[in-house]
Amino acid sequence: MERLAETEPAGSQQDRESIDRSSDLDGGGKSSSVRVPARCHAKLEEMRASTGMTNGQIFIVAIEETHDRLPELLYPGGRIGGGLFAARGIRAKTSRDDSETQVTYRLFHADFDVIDHLVAELGAKSRSHLIAAALTGYFFKDDEPAI
Repeated sequence: MERLAETEPAGSQQDRESIDRSSDLDGGGKSSSVRVPARCHAKLEEMRASTGMTNGQIFIVAIEETHDRLPELLYPGGRIGGGLFAARGIRAKTSRDDSETQVTYRLFHADFDVIDHLVAELGAKSRSHLIAAALTGYFFKDDEPAI
């Protein structure tokens, strides 16, 4: 599997060297699945068809492109907690207009470590929450609310 873009988080050289990528270089990796809004799934399919990229590669592109906006994409109504209490979004309970679709993807082990670090750092509810927010921000920019 080719990497489209560098996927390491910003950090010191020591941080980058401490991640063991030996299994990744040998073609290792793992598969997982996430739930994404149907409108993102349609765009994901289009992008896969037009670029030849995999779901995992598109997720990496979306996360990197929206990294600086992820806090507001994750919690468009604002956020409380994150110190003593678990982070949570502020939003009124509404019915969901958008159904979700389960999507399978494959990434290097080190890429999962980066995603899991972002989930913890940003207070996302799950990998699905983080990836769906990144995809929504990437595909729809500021046209529509995140999730």
